[in-house]
Amino acid sequence: MKLFITGDSHIAAIKRGYHILKGQNDSFGGLEIVFMRTDSEMRKSMYIDALTPKLPKYISLYLRELRKLKLEFHNPDMWVGLSGPMMDSFVTRRPDLDKYAFSDADTEGIPVSKAMREAIVLDDQHHHLELIRELKKAGAKVFVIEAPLPFLELYEKLNLPPEKKVVPFSQLYRQRVKQALAEMDVPLIEIPEHCVNDRGGMKIEYHVGKEDDFHHCSPEYGVLMLKKIIDHFTKVTSTA
Repeated sequence: MKLFITGDSHIAAIKRGYHILKGQNDSFGGLEIVFMRTDSEMRKSMYIDALTPKLPKYISLYLRELRKLKLEFHNPDMWVGLSGPMMDSFVTRRPDLDKYAFSDADTEGIPVSKAMREAIVLDDQHHHLELIRELKKAGAKVFVIEAPLPFLELYEKLNLPPEKKVVPFSQLYRQRVKQALAEMDVPLIEIPEHCVNDRGGMKIEYHVGKEDDFHHCSPEYGVLMLKKIIDHFTKVTSTA
């Protein structure tokens, strides 16, 4: 079985984890794992457009890059893994987040209705969800890799109240995306439970270690996430 992993900048940690395991002569459960390049030009051409109304251009660019690699979308032994649909940091790092109440239990801030909360999430992820639909139309089998949870200690430096604002919104964000993925029958590889602290955020030990980086993880986390991906697909292979 072949796994083709692509998506946002969070795959960098997983790719580094891959090289760590490769250096240890890991067999990867017999899986062939390939990463699509994520150089700056690729991100510029695709992710900046993803944040504009140019959705068709984003989709066409992504599919064009995938086709360059001559992927056999209809091959039952090939999966496309996408990181990105669970990344909530574009919203959770907004400086005005504390002005709104995103949960029914929050009494501080302007109340945001359930319908509006869901609309915010789906609008933020419309490009990734549409890409998944197009990949499935092309015959690809798609799975999603969950993005890291917020590092709450770092959000405190942004003067954003973690427990009152960041965690509740991150939870509802991920729950709505999980619902959308389930509706499309797309498997989700979730964060290893032992990487989450008792506050509902990522354990700081898995942070990449850069002062100006609020959401990327270390290669050590990449190893753990990649092992979870491998474990999922070795089970799929054994039951096929």
